[in-house]
Amino acid sequence: MGSQLKRYSSPLKFIVLILIFIIFGGTIFFITNDDVGVLNNQTNEDRIAQNKNNETKQDEIKQNDSNNTNDSESTHSLSGEEQNIINDSNPLVSFNEFVPNPVPVGSKGTYNLTFEMNDDGRFFVEADIEVENLSEDDWSEIVFYFIPNVFTTGNEKYEELLQIYRYSIDASADAKINHIHINEQSTDYELEYDTLRVLLSEPLLPNDKRLVSVSYEFSVPMNGMRFKQDQGNYHLAQWYPMLANYNSGWNKNDYFPIPESYHTNFSDFHVSFDIPEGFTIFSSSESDPSSGSTAGEFSALNVKEMFVSVLQNDMVFQSDYIEDIEIRISAFSEQSQDVDEALATAKDAISYFHNEVGNYPHKQFDIVLGENLPSMEYPGIVTISSVDPLVHEIAHQWFYGIISNDPFDESWFDEGFTTFATSYYFYDFWKYSEEESFDFPNRHLNSISKQGVIEPANSSVFDNEEQRLIGLYYGLAPIKIWELLKLNGMQDDATTFLKAYFDTYAYKQVNTIEFVRFAQSYFQMEGTVFFEEWLDF
Repeated sequence: MGSQLKRYSSPLKFIVLILIFIIFGGTIFFITNDDVGVLNNQTNEDRIAQNKNNETKQDEIKQNDSNNTNDSESTHSLSGEEQNIINDSNPLVSFNEFVPNPVPVGSKGTYNLTFEMNDDGRFFVEADIEVENLSEDDWSEIVFYFIPNVFTTGNEKYEELLQIYRYSIDASADAKINHIHINEQSTDYELEYDTLRVLLSEPLLPNDKRLVSVSYEFSVPMNGMRFKQDQGNYHLAQWYPMLANYNSGWNKNDYFPIPESYHTNFSDFHVSFDIPEGFTIFSSSESDPSSGSTAGEFSALNVKEMFVSVLQNDMVFQSDYIEDIEIRISAFSEQSQDVDEALATAKDAISYFHNEVGNYPHKQFDIVLGENLPSMEYPGIVTISSVDPLVHEIAHQWFYGIISNDPFDESWFDEGFTTFATSYYFYDFWKYSEEESFDFPNRHLNSISKQGVIEPANSSVFDNEEQRLIGLYYGLAPIKIWELLKLNGMQDDATTFLKAYFDTYAYKQVNTIEFVRFAQSYFQMEGTVFFEEWLDF
């Protein structure tokens, strides 16, 4: 018996080891596949499964290990309230289950504007604005921007800050308010710089409305910022009383032209006009009057503002179509050689963003080309001095025109996303190299890096007076968005992310905390370390 046991002991041990290996290995296989199944259920399988590979996960683990020793340290820079918003109100869920939490809209304006222009270029305006209180507060006043007043003598402000950005305000114009009525009754008001406060004799209660009527007149400065004359043309930017945004109080900052000068909600506009002969109107409307019309009306729905250019008829006018969208351009004869290039550039860019990011919401897109004009976007229309910035201004139709943000405290959104979208357009559509495509934001980022600037991309215009915000908005922000996409394997599929962002926040206002929530859910990022490197929240 003993000898037989000895003879079979080695094979028996071998069989036992095999059985143990099978049982143990099967258990590991089951657990591993179960974990993968859970991960797949938590992600958008068409997106995350393709773009999040093992190398990315290992990089994230290394980054977390090198920057954090425990969970509390990873969120150390966040306030308790903000961390609760990120962690408690939005635990990490699949993107399919993500519920956006945009900034609440507390005020709404509906505009009926009538303007007359005389032969001397002076404008007389009757503005009827239906103001609706969408907040939970009672209002004792209604606050507007009245930007024409900025360009008048005695209202110079922020001269030192403007010098940093090499800007100056031309105070050669004048603006005069004749009277203000509420529901056809005269009322008191206060005007300081560009802040117009209309005082209420009775509170405006939640969900209630008042009709504010403002009768005023103005001239247009020769060398204004956006609101300006240019060789006989009149460009009316922010020319009417613009209802300020209300969010637990009136969110109204002073006019400052870097990069935007106002913060309003989406509104409806109806405009009637009477102008001298010899002019044509380009505006934010998709139903502009025919060329040479001296009187008429036009409208625009659900836009952030109403821009109007009163252009001389001897300008060069040309138009073309793409995706059933009419593209119109006006230019001085000296720049007529740029018209064809501008039209071709606009057709390509609008078609690209329209198909890859989200529908362009208007039937018309206007370009006003003038060598003395700032490069600036408005709903359905842009002004440019050359063709170079045109793609950037077109991209703003999506990132500003449709997705809103506070331009004073959160300007990194529209400028950062627009600059990124422009660079990616060069990379994806024009097939430029990454270095060529992202040269513009990299140059701006390098300019502040050399100066030793260590500021978050969401720095406020007024809180960062000694730094060049251009480098943060146009450099740091777009490069970090690019890094975020590359980190998640989306360098060749970035428009999928942009489309998801657009679809989630079209006609809503976003802030930094909400963007972090969105990105965490979209990419299934449990930590906030990446965002803390360049955003303050």
